[in-house]
Amino acid sequence: MRRSTGFLVPLGAMAVLASGLGVATPSGSVASPASAAVSVRVATPPNIVVIMSDDQRRNTFQTMPTVRKKLIQKGLRYIGFSPTSACCPARSSLLTAQFAHTTGVYNNVDPTYGGWPAFSGSDYEKKTIAVALDEAGYRTGLVGKYMNLWNRAPDGFVPDGWDVFRALWSDIGQGGGRYYDYQIRGTHETEKFGSKPKAYSTDVLTDRAVRFIKSSPVDQPFFLFFTPFAAHEPWTPAPRHKGTWQPDKAYDNPAVNEKDMSDKPAFMQDLPRVDRDWIKRAQDKTGESLRAVDEAVARVLKAVGDRRPNTLFIYTSDQGVMWGEHRLDEKYNPYRWATEFPLIMKWGKRFPVADRDRLVANADVGATILDAANVVPTWPIEGTSVLGPFRSDVVLEAIGIPGQPAYCGLRLKNWLYVHWSGAAGVELYDYVHDPLELKNLAGRPAYAQKEQAMHDRTVELCSPTPPGFSWD
Repeated sequence: MRRSTGFLVPLGAMAVLASGLGVATPSGSVASPASAAVSVRVATPPNIVVIMSDDQRRNTFQTMPTVRKKLIQKGLRYIGFSPTSACCPARSSLLTAQFAHTTGVYNNVDPTYGGWPAFSGSDYEKKTIAVALDEAGYRTGLVGKYMNLWNRAPDGFVPDGWDVFRALWSDIGQGGGRYYDYQIRGTHETEKFGSKPKAYSTDVLTDRAVRFIKSSPVDQPFFLFFTPFAAHEPWTPAPRHKGTWQPDKAYDNPAVNEKDMSDKPAFMQDLPRVDRDWIKRAQDKTGESLRAVDEAVARVLKAVGDRRPNTLFIYTSDQGVMWGEHRLDEKYNPYRWATEFPLIMKWGKRFPVADRDRLVANADVGATILDAANVVPTWPIEGTSVLGPFRSDVVLEAIGIPGQPAYCGLRLKNWLYVHWSGAAGVELYDYVHDPLELKNLAGRPAYAQKEQAMHDRTVELCSPTPPGFSWD
């Protein structure tokens, strides 16, 4: 039986916004001045382009030559980290620069604790980077997937802060995204698309993203949040890319269908093995579906044209996904393949090269965007910008799902600590010596001090705790 679980990333720390942008609070978030709605300190703020794929594992660029040549080789690659590894919590965190314990968005489908209903109900939909940038004079646009369950929003709904809002909509399932048979709703007329090749959503959304860039005045900065559905399961490639990529060998490592699960919490030890054909299909079709995303990146770069020197490009995903590691095949868990996601930033030479491969949470991506634009929102944020000094750890937090309890945890670049709710289990992994998470060190006398220190820090950061979580 398949279970939803996730993938993990080392989250490098980020710092408080630079002097003049805000005041550091004791928690490390940034408190902004209460007088003005926003404060813009530069005459020519940068354009900002964020391209966010869906459920993309961190090292899956084999079929993306444009991303490799134009962004990775010319920008900086970080270790993206999603403290709550599911689509809506991750997107909510990037858009608000807050963690799930603040936004209240812990999963995709529970209207109380997840999806668009939880995000809208938390009042943080009115406190996003789009709102702050829009008030600062940016032209803002979202093109692509917004939130799961936003098909429950009233007709004509457009969130605050977006001048152009062209979001995927479907009355099927969670309504978060589709490759075919969908609508694009928001500002402008509703567009309906069927199942013909020309309706492939990555291509259609790319057209809308390019249109947004080209229609943006040259004397006004713009913020584009472009979010195609690929490479989310069922990993449907564009017709032109079907059958174009098969890896030399099937994805495998000792963590895939792990033989000895005795070090894992009791609720995991009897998990069935993940079907090998499913793993092979996930790998092949992920690569094929990302080909169209790579073509989209090329088209977006071309559309920006002469404005590239003062444009911040961010390529990222919401979180990763498991391909059989620890016998898991989805997200919603604390392990590195679920929590880590690709993250590349390119903006001239403004990012410190020494900070390459540092941990960066999705909340920190939102904080970096505000910092780059020199915009301070009227509400405090928890993310920290990569343009400043970084922090050394980041919280993990998740609500329980069927078959898996809630958890709190802590991620350092080289360590992972997880406390499952109640007496369900504790895990501690040393990534320097055990990058595949095969040897749980929790409870071993030699690591007692490390475990206690990470536990104490987790108690401090995982507050409030996820609904249904208990320490004992």
